[in-house]
Amino acid sequence: MILTNSSACKFRLGDLRGSLIDTEFAIRENASNAKAFFRQGQAYMALNDIDAASKSFRKALELEPNDGGIKRELATTNKKVRTS
Repeated sequence: MILTNSSACKFRLGDLRGSLIDTEFAIRENASNAKAFFRQGQAYMALNDIDAASKSFRKALELEPNDGGIKRELATTNKKVRTS
């Protein structure tokens, strides 16, 4: 949980690479951490890596299928894929 919170803070401060690193450590620590995949997807979106973001959001949704925030981010990602 500490790493996902650290990732969120770094994301908000504009340290996107640092945010990604924290999510990678969080996922290594717990491969079932939906929040880590969600944060990872957000960072990838901000870096305009739509494919990686989509993969991260899909994994987060697989782990937390009823999470509305994940569903919204994945929908946004899918729209960007269609308009690219």
